Amino acid sequence: SNSSQSTRIVIAVALAAFIGTHLGRSSAWARSTSKEGIGFGAKVWRDSPTLAYLAKLPPNTLLYSNAPDLIDFRVNRFAKPVPKVMDPITRKPEKTYVPFMQGLHDDLAAHGGYIVWFKPHASRWYLVTEQQFAKDLPVQQVKKFPDGTIYRLAK
Repeated sequence: SNSSQSTRIVIAVALAAFIGTHLGRSSAWARSTSKEGIGFGAKVWRDSPTLAYLAKLPPNTLLYSNAPDLIDFRVNRFAKPVPKVMDPITRKPEKTYVPFMQGLHDDLAAHGGYIVWFKPHASRWYLVTEQQFAKDLPVQQVKKFPDGTIYRLAK
């Protein structure tokens, strides 16, 4: 019948429009990510002055960071994580914060090394903030870059 044929035409046109708009967005995304990269492979991390600085440090330098996985992936170095203030699963305050900070302090006091702070990552909301960290630990800034800051224990 005419009404069912009209309905099929309307559905086909709507489907073609839907696919067309998504095809346009998908190809724009694909062009952008092939040029800029994605995740830790992104251009922002390939060109990171903070990571370039870390790459020049002696290989056995002790590092702590809010993004130890980024350091491992981009510079092939081991970094220990900064403490959590919240449990990411239960969303309750982390009870190990104070002893963790004491252990971090003692580790850096004994071995030297740096705390590497990358610009905030929304996905890491459960970690101590840079401001809180600097308040709870006597640190001094070593280098500041557009994408991160490097600290060491204050002398």
